[in-house]
Amino acid sequence: MSHKILSVCYQECLPVSTIELLESAGYLMICTRQLGAAIQLLQSQQFDLILINQTVSHSQEDLFVHLARENAQIPIIFVSSEVQVIPEGVSVWLKPPVSAKELLRRVEELLPPSKDQLET
Repeated sequence: MSHKILSVCYQECLPVSTIELLESAGYLMICTRQLGAAIQLLQSQQFDLILINQTVSHSQEDLFVHLARENAQIPIIFVSSEVQVIPEGVSVWLKPPVSAKELLRRVEELLPPSKDQLET
C-alpha cells in the first residue's frame, strides 16, 4: 500500500510536475487549498505525511499542526518563506523555491518507500 500524503496549499499549490513526481514514486497525493477541508480529511482518513505549502496566518498554522499531532505522530514538511517561528511539531522546514527532486528526497527521508513502492 502506498504512503498517503495530505498536501495543504494556501497561496500556491504544488506544481503538477511535483505532484506527478511524488505519485510516480508511489506516494498517493491528496491536495486541498482550504484549511477546513484539510481538517476534515485529517479527521476522517489516515495520512502518513502532511505537506504544508505557504501560510495564511500563524494561528491557523498552529491549529492545523496541533490537530495533526493529536491524531498521530505524522511527519510534517512545512514549505514557507514567510515563517518567523517554525510551528512546534514540524519535522522539516523548507524555504522556497524547492525543487521537485529536493521535495521527493525529503519525503523519502521521512517515509521510506513501502514494499509495494519498491516492487513497482
